[in-house]
Amino acid sequence: MGSGMAPCHAWTIKREDVLKLCPQEFMELNTAIGTPLGDDWDEFAYDIELQDTEAYPEDVWNKWAALQEAFKKATRVGDQCLELSIGYYDPESGDIYDELEAGCFFMVEGVTCLSPPGEKFKSMLTESSWTVFG
Repeated sequence: MGSGMAPCHAWTIKREDVLKLCPQEFMELNTAIGTPLGDDWDEFAYDIELQDTEAYPEDVWNKWAALQEAFKKATRVGDQCLELSIGYYDPESGDIYDELEAGCFFMVEGVTCLSPPGEKFKSMLTESSWTVFG
């Protein structure tokens, strides 16, 4: 199989907006993955990308699941909600035109075609595109 650039697309949400929507769960996870020198969201996102479940104790994964659940509840509109996931962007494997900053980013599913929750929270969401080489 040949290698080359592959397009990627996601609706993204800023970290501070996740914090606004789910302050308690966000801060609990932030503390759990933090270091004395500050947070470690980039490393956490990278480990999730690698599916390295041994990188953190079970308590951290439980806090991540709690944040995801809180996000669903916070974004529920009627019988629909948005779902939160996390990614890691390495600009070395991307392109100069990519719309992400290096490191951790949050992706939101359930937005496309602007579902009722997507419509309600669209001012917090950004549609982002990037490339990866592989």
